[in-house]
Amino acid sequence: MHSKHNYKITNHPALMDEVYGTTPAIREILSVNYTLLNQKKIIDKLLNDIEKYPTIPQFKQQLATAYIVQKLPKKAADCNLWMYKEHPTYLYAILNEATHKYNQKDYAGMLQYLGPDLQLDVLYPNRTTFHKAEVMNYLSVCAMYLNATQPDNTQQDIILDIMEQIDEGSDVFMKTIDEIERFNEEIIEQKMEYFREYEKSVKTTFVQSIPKTNKPPIFESAIFTELYTVAADIDFDTIKQLLLLPPEEITAACQQIINDSIARFHYFLDDNDEEENNFFVIHALLILGETANEQNLDLVLQILHQCEDYLQFYINDVLTEIAWQPIFKLAKNSIPLLFEFLRKNNIYGFSKTTILQVLEEYVRHKILDKEILIKEYESLLLFFYENKNDLSIIDSLVVADIIAYLVELNAVQHYPLIEKMYAENLVSVIMIGTFDEIIHYKQKYPPAGPAELKTIYEIYNEICEWGSDEEDDDEEDNDDENDYFKNNYKDVDYEETLPIRTEAKIGRNDTCPCGSGNKFKKCCLDKNIY
Repeated sequence: MHSKHNYKITNHPALMDEVYGTTPAIREILSVNYTLLNQKKIIDKLLNDIEKYPTIPQFKQQLATAYIVQKLPKKAADCNLWMYKEHPTYLYAILNEATHKYNQKDYAGMLQYLGPDLQLDVLYPNRTTFHKAEVMNYLSVCAMYLNATQPDNTQQDIILDIMEQIDEGSDVFMKTIDEIERFNEEIIEQKMEYFREYEKSVKTTFVQSIPKTNKPPIFESAIFTELYTVAADIDFDTIKQLLLLPPEEITAACQQIINDSIARFHYFLDDNDEEENNFFVIHALLILGETANEQNLDLVLQILHQCEDYLQFYINDVLTEIAWQPIFKLAKNSIPLLFEFLRKNNIYGFSKTTILQVLEEYVRHKILDKEILIKEYESLLLFFYENKNDLSIIDSLVVADIIAYLVELNAVQHYPLIEKMYAENLVSVIMIGTFDEIIHYKQKYPPAGPAELKTIYEIYNEICEWGSDEEDDDEEDNDDENDYFKNNYKDVDYEETLPIRTEAKIGRNDTCPCGSGNKFKKCCLDKNIY
């Protein structure tokens, strides 16, 4: 591999005339043909042009394009092969054959045409200047190849950045982005088929454990009624007043709120009162955590005991992003209760992964001994393995979360058991990848540090920021990674330098598009799928 490139990029048509032997008159004919490619009569005209100008490959390229436009793919493929045989050094003939291999999913075969170095000047060692269109189309196919073959998208992203610097508004660039997205969506769909067919999840249903009613509760302090009319933008003075109330009154009121959320679940689903909203359960959850009254743990766990529909309706993303914090504050002296919760049946998977997050943060914050948690996790895996056929207990998502933590700690003594879990299709491959992939993950990423424990006011501010245009600042910056693509292109002489690519990306806190229901940063972010 060369350490750098020494070619220039130009947009001047004279270069193409020189390389391919075209004249201004031939270029004019090609230009006229281009406007007629969707008309049937162009086929005969192009065949005549090819007979008249057999050494000019662009006419065969136009014929292949005309066949595609007129929905004759077999004739287009035959024309491309003919063009390649007649003009084996013509770049577009090379790229057509590489793309044909791509469509056949013969990615190794693509390198026969692109070259193993994926470097245009290595493919054409006697040329020092390339036309912008040549470079863009070559890089496009290279990006498609890398996206299809490389688990890490760093090299692919560098190529896309180079393409954008050359011509960000070109059809070639936009079509490359579209093809990569299409390809990745297809891969995700294939994985989702596996997920739907093999992976297991606990199916929970709502239980009317509190008698049904349409009447709101009456609180000892009217300030709790306000929690039904405000969301995360609640006035902090209201929260301060609530927290100054006697502890037993706070507990009783939060119990009323939880009971009401069950009693009037269908009432709120039907949206019977525009003045009320469904944020009141989140208020109760956060208030209970802020009291630091360990006796309130049972109330929080009562929320987590509820079914998927309840949790999605009332607290949704708060479950996976925030709920660990109030539990963390309340359960320091009740860790056995958390272990017990993980063994219960008919519990929504994300409720259990929230408890797993609490336990792991206890280790990171030096509250729980790491070896104790590792031993308990081994016991849990054995428990799940022994109950692999009990669909009220086994949840691939929960198993995957436990395995991810053991791999993070490099607890290699558990790998045989983990491999057995994979063999029985008990692990969410969508969540953490295959057995081989998680080993690779361990080699790539260091163990996580302790998460920041926030006050109730900081949590409200965080929830208010969800959905804003601001991106998290803690995304890893891959710009400093040193690989040959970055070095190879550093000396390219661009005619124009355009801004670096800034197309819209999936937010870390957005729901993952793979369909798992988890946050993007807790699901496919590190898999370089999107």
